Amino acid sequence: MWGEYSRLEILVGQDLKEEYGLRYRERLRLEIRDDTNWKEYDAQGRLELYYDEHSDQYRAFQPVTIDTSRLAHPLADETVALDIGANNLVACTTTTGKQYLYEGHDLFQRFRETTREIAWRQSLLDEGQYISHRIRRLYLRRTRRRDHTHDTLAHDLIERLYDEGVSTV
Repeated sequence: MWGEYSRLEILVGQDLKEEYGLRYRERLRLEIRDDTNWKEYDAQGRLELYYDEHSDQYRAFQPVTIDTSRLAHPLADETVALDIGANNLVACTTTTGKQYLYEGHDLFQRFRETTREIAWRQSLLDEGQYISHRIRRLYLRRTRRRDHTHDTLAHDLIERLYDEGVSTV
């Protein structure tokens, strides 16, 4: 189900080397569940791992390149115009006459409420202190909420526009 385990060697900083008792030229070795060689992609970038202190997790990123012949092509050659804003995240009109509106009033309100809470918590900090663990988490939550909204909106809009035959934005 998970595939065979394989080894992944990681170059680590001096802090981790000291913590795990590694010598100067030694590397940290981790077992990973899947094959890191993605055969379906033309080119693979460097696999990067980093530790996210706020979520207490390790995350991995590896950029890949795909052959352009595998890309989906729209059914027609229509065009769309977009208007991007804060209260209305995206308003768009296609040459086929369809219109889409993604309202963002509630999301913008939550963004402002979180910003007010950050400001309030900063006012409670000691003189000369500007950040705390709680404030960092609020910033992170606000950013992730915004990013998730943008990613979901873009995914939904692109699927709709593809079905409409839009090829130019």
